[in-house]
Amino acid sequence: EAYDVDRRGGDLNEEVAGISLQAIVTRILEDQHLALRADILRGNRNFARQVAGEILRETRDAEAPLEPEVSRSYSQGAVTLLVLLLLVPALVLGGLWLTAAEERDAALAELAGLDRTLSERMQVAESVTSNLLADMKVERSDRLSSYLAALQWSLNENGGHGLNTQAFDRSRVQQLETLLEHLEKIGFRGTVRLTSHLGEFCLDADRLGELRTAPADTAVTACGTVGHPLDGSSFTSDRQSMQFTAFMARRGGRAGGIRIDIVSNDRFASTRRYAYPGDGSLAGEWNAVAARNNRVEYEFLPELGDG
Repeated sequence: EAYDVDRRGGDLNEEVAGISLQAIVTRILEDQHLALRADILRGNRNFARQVAGEILRETRDAEAPLEPEVSRSYSQGAVTLLVLLLLVPALVLGGLWLTAAEERDAALAELAGLDRTLSERMQVAESVTSNLLADMKVERSDRLSSYLAALQWSLNENGGHGLNTQAFDRSRVQQLETLLEHLEKIGFRGTVRLTSHLGEFCLDADRLGELRTAPADTAVTACGTVGHPLDGSSFTSDRQSMQFTAFMARRGGRAGGIRIDIVSNDRFASTRRYAYPGDGSLAGEWNAVAARNNRVEYEFLPELGDG
């Protein structure tokens, strides 16, 4: 038993000694761990400081050359902005100018089209007007010609006069004045020709040898002569009165666009408008026809282009 006690005592001592040693070792290890940890922390801090310092130096070194570049970038940006500010209005104005130019060109093209259309219409209108005026002129000319023909026939139908009546006397002056006034009103321009024709009368000579018309109941076969006292004369002065001479002198050769032409035919140039009766007729009947053939004929000769 004593042995067991001693043994248990020895074991207890050994156990106590083992606990003390373990605690010491553990404490030492913990202290070393703390010291190592502190060293590691200090190393890490130093390393971090070094890294941070290097980063700061590199950052400063990197920022130093960038300042001029930033300035240049800023200057370039300002120039670019200024160019844009100048370019935008220029582009806007250019766009407006192009738009205005297009609108102007379109307006000019439209105006040119309108001019062409107007010109074509004007040509058509001028053609229509010209044709209308030509038709009106032709129609007026035709109407005037018809009217003049009718007037001429009317005057010539009753243009005869007796043997002892002058062809161009005072009554002819009055007739001419009225006629010319009327012709001027209707716009006639040209020549009015008066032609004197001699009738072939049944004549006898009186005691003085002058020819006069034979008595009405004288047979034509018993006429001393058949003809006219002016058979051999074509002088107008032989057939006009002083009043007619004064009228022609007063009026002149042409007035109001109308010229008067006087023609005096002798027997051979004179024409018969009416046929004479046969040989079995009497002087009165014959001389009535001769007085109608002893006439002044009117003829209207419009100027070329008149009407």
